[in-house]
Amino acid sequence: MSILEKLKDLVIALESEGTTEEKQEETQEVSEPSEPEMQEVPEPPIADEEELLEEELVEEEDVQELPDYLECSEEESLAVLEKIASLRDIKVVLGELTLNFEEKKAQLLSDFVSSKRQLLASVESLRLEYGIPQEGYQVQLPSSLSDRVSFTKKD
Repeated sequence: MSILEKLKDLVIALESEGTTEEKQEETQEVSEPSEPEMQEVPEPPIADEEELLEEELVEEEDVQELPDYLECSEEESLAVLEKIASLRDIKVVLGELTLNFEEKKAQLLSDFVSSKRQLLASVESLRLEYGIPQEGYQVQLPSSLSDRVSFTKKD
């Protein structure tokens, strides 16, 4: 079914609805009036069939007449380029922040490993000072200033 036939059917359906509504209004006027009814907002007039067809044809022509190549204006292109540059700047800042973070992270990990080695060296020197054998004993590290380092024989 073509668009023209669909439009004709639509116009006929709308016109037939209009006549049935008029008949219903006439029968309501004859019957006893009940509570006052709200005034209906009048519907906009239905456009002529020819006008509808013309509008449809114009829309179809607009859609079909797109060129193979379309170039935007210099201002429109400039706006897009500015947004691209803004994204590039944000990426650079984000990259710098990430590098700074990774450098600090690496430095802190290095400091952590160094401190842990110093701790193990201190515990090892205490073990040697007291003559504790490497096997069969475990070390208890202090959790507060009131606690002391201790070596306990394993069971």
